[in-house]
Amino acid sequence: MIPINPNSYDLSLGIVYHPDKVDPKLLNTQEKMVSFLKQNHEVLARLIESADGINDFQHIAPPLGHASKTYLSHDGWYCIGEAACNWDPFYSIGLAMAAFQTTAVTECIRQDLCQVHPAKLAERIHWWNATVREECLGNGTIMAYNQKNHMGHCSAMSWRIFFENVLYFGITFPTFVGEYHIYHDTEGTFAKCNHDEGKAINAAQLYIFKLLDEMVEPGSEINAGFMHTYSPGELTLFGLDFGMHPPDGNKTTRWLEAGMCEPLRLNIGRIQMWANLQIIAIVIVLGYRVRGLSAWFRKDFWNTLYILVKEVVSLFIISFVHDLETYGVPQNTEWHDAKTHMSKNYKF
Repeated sequence: MIPINPNSYDLSLGIVYHPDKVDPKLLNTQEKMVSFLKQNHEVLARLIESADGINDFQHIAPPLGHASKTYLSHDGWYCIGEAACNWDPFYSIGLAMAAFQTTAVTECIRQDLCQVHPAKLAERIHWWNATVREECLGNGTIMAYNQKNHMGHCSAMSWRIFFENVLYFGITFPTFVGEYHIYHDTEGTFAKCNHDEGKAINAAQLYIFKLLDEMVEPGSEINAGFMHTYSPGELTLFGLDFGMHPPDGNKTTRWLEAGMCEPLRLNIGRIQMWANLQIIAIVIVLGYRVRGLSAWFRKDFWNTLYILVKEVVSLFIISFVHDLETYGVPQNTEWHDAKTHMSKNYKF
C-alpha cells in the first residue's frame, strides 16, 4: 500500500497471492477481487469499499518472480534491486540482496575511476558478479521451497523464520559487515572466498523444510511448538540453554565495530561456525519434536549432521588461521602507518 499523491488520500494498493492456492481466473476482475477479499480479508475489503472510487484495476498474471542472468557486467552496465531479482513479492527477501548489489557496484565504479588495470578489474567483476548471483540464488532457494504451504501454519512458520534468521544474521550479515563479498584472496588456501558454504546450507534446508512439510500435511496433528526468534531459551539442547538464537543487536554491534576497522578483519569463520552449531541444534531438536526418537535413527538425519559437523570443523580451521594471520596486527593498519609516519618525521 503506497501513497501516490501528497495532496490527497490516493493509494496504490497491490495484492499478491499464490496461483497454486488460488485460481487466477477467480481474481481477474475488480468485482471478483473484492468478493474474494470479503470472504478472506475483511479489513482490506472494507478499505477498498470505503474509497470514493477505484481509478484503475489491473490484474497481472502470475508468476511475478524473476532474476537477471548477469548483475555486474564488464562494460559498465549493472542490474540491481528488484529490477535484477525478485523471487517472490509475497515472501520478502529483505535488504540482503540490495546490500550486496549496491556495495559491489560501488566498488566496480570506484576501481574503474581509480584506473585499475582492465584485465584485473574484469577478473574482480567476475568474482563480484558470482558473489551477488549466489546471494540472489540463495535467497531464491530459501523462498522457493514450499513456503506457500508453510505460510499460515503458526508452528511451522515460526521454526522456518527462526532458521532463516540464523542464516541471514549468522552467515550473510557478517559476510557483508566484514566486506568478504568484495575483497577476495583468491590464492589463499584458507581464504573465505575459496570455501563453499552452500553444500552445508542446502543440506540443512532440505532436511528442516522436509520436517516442516510433514507438520503441515493434511490431517497432521504434529505441533513442534512456537519459536520466538529472539526470546532467550527458545532453542535448548537437552534442556540446556547455550544462548542459541539468531544474533541480536549486541552481537551485531560488536561485529560492526570490528568491521569498521578494516575489510576482512572480522573473524567470519568463528561467527559462521557458531551459526552452524545452532543449525545443528535445530536439526536435532526439530527432528525430535516432529518424528520423535525415530528421527535420530534415520539416514537423512545422520547425512545432514555429518555435512554440518564437517562444515563446523572447516570453519574452525578458517577461524584459527585468521587469528594467526591477524595476531599482533593493528586494528587499522592505515591509521597505524600514518601515526608511525607522523611520529618519525614530525616533532611537536
